[in-house]
Amino acid sequence: MIKRGKAILLVLVLPFIAYSSISRAYCKVETLNQNSDDFEAIKKLEDQAKSMLKELYVHDTNNEFPENVSIDFGSAEKVYVDTPIFNLDDESTEEMESQLKQSDYIWLLNVDVYGETYGITFSKGMPLREEVKDILTEDEINAIKRDEGKWHVSCVDHAEAHIDDYAEIVDAALKDMNYNVSDSKVVICGGLQHIHNPVAIVMDDDEAQLLIPMEEMEVEGTPKQIDDAKPNGADESDEVYLYSAIKDAVNDMDLGNIEVAGSGAAIVLSSKRRIDSSHIVVLSIVGVFAVLLAVYSVVRNKKRSSR
Repeated sequence: MIKRGKAILLVLVLPFIAYSSISRAYCKVETLNQNSDDFEAIKKLEDQAKSMLKELYVHDTNNEFPENVSIDFGSAEKVYVDTPIFNLDDESTEEMESQLKQSDYIWLLNVDVYGETYGITFSKGMPLREEVKDILTEDEINAIKRDEGKWHVSCVDHAEAHIDDYAEIVDAALKDMNYNVSDSKVVICGGLQHIHNPVAIVMDDDEAQLLIPMEEMEVEGTPKQIDDAKPNGADESDEVYLYSAIKDAVNDMDLGNIEVAGSGAAIVLSSKRRIDSSHIVVLSIVGVFAVLLAVYSVVRNKKRSSR
């Protein structure tokens, strides 16, 4: 998994943060262009983005920030968040695109500063949630209210390693499969059921065909199950899966209203699973641990905000 260094967060509004830069390969990943409805609003955030970028750069390097650094807003890639695509009745491209049009999304881009990669996230301010008010400072609460419904710079992050473009990751994953990705549409989704890290969904004119993790995603199952979940031409080491297989696995994993707490980065390939007494005991233990961890996090955050 990609490790990241320090980051400056303006407002925490999303379940995950991931960064990418412009798609220069063959994949048709949507980027922010001048015809986009969001372009002008985000372009106006240049001074704010540079200010946050400068603050983090100086903090991390103790060097003077180069004033000639430019931000190429056209390199920002769109990432849909919290989209219930696994709940759709089928895998049709038409239904997928219809759902995406109703979904929230963010814009992500990378900026190079003397060989160091910094990620900038642009997101639209969400309403203040009552359940988090007690762990926020007054300034943070006011910032959330101020930015509600407006585009703002939600995070600037210093990557600890080079991060490939999402399109480059997709191309690399498909290069040995003779898959004509140039005729496909690729969308990036994050915060999915059981898969919080971003993934690429590769669609043709008819339906969603493939799912490709942009970061580490553990897939569990027998060798045959894993082989059946991959498209023709994919080797054992290839991180490429049939979208329908992952969708079915995710829905099998729901187990009614009982879900295993965790990062959501592991997919279990299995037939419909029955809940027996041993499963309930294990899930209960995990649930109790998750609650204790959440309480600890809230207490720790309160202590930090009171300093």
